[in-house]
Amino acid sequence: SSNYPNTASKTVTIEFSKTSFTIAQVLMYDVSGKKNIGAMVNDDNPTINVHSLASGIYVFLNYFGRI
Repeated sequence: SSNYPNTASKTVTIEFSKTSFTIAQVLMYDVSGKKNIGAMVNDDNPTINVHSLASGIYVFLNYFGRI
């Protein structure tokens, strides 16, 4: 998976191909380990609103599965 734009101010799009799963969980953490965003998605390229987050470095964790 990939995310863009790399320097985001309003939204981030997570891009992945849904060939072997039906749902994904997207979690976003700051560098201190605090979870800032958690979302369940079921479309190929979900857009996540990051407007309310402070400037900084964030890590995305994506979990894929079947329901």
